[in-house]
Amino acid sequence: MRVERKSFIKSFPAEDVTRYNYKEIKDLIRGKHKEIIYVSTGIHGLSGIVFTLDGEFYKITNRSGALFQVV
Repeated sequence: MRVERKSFIKSFPAEDVTRYNYKEIKDLIRGKHKEIIYVSTGIHGLSGIVFTLDGEFYKITNRSGALFQVV
């Protein structure tokens, strides 16, 4: 896991799941191997991540419920 700037995470070529609700994130993650690749931190803690689920890349670019559900 590497720490990167938020602009890097926003421009990373991955599916953006920032606006997914609780059930959508739960269904997406269920039964898959998760690995967090990049994180962005700020004054209030985590502000974005890039992660993989069975080799497919996903990103969350804002502080949201989805971010803390994945982590």
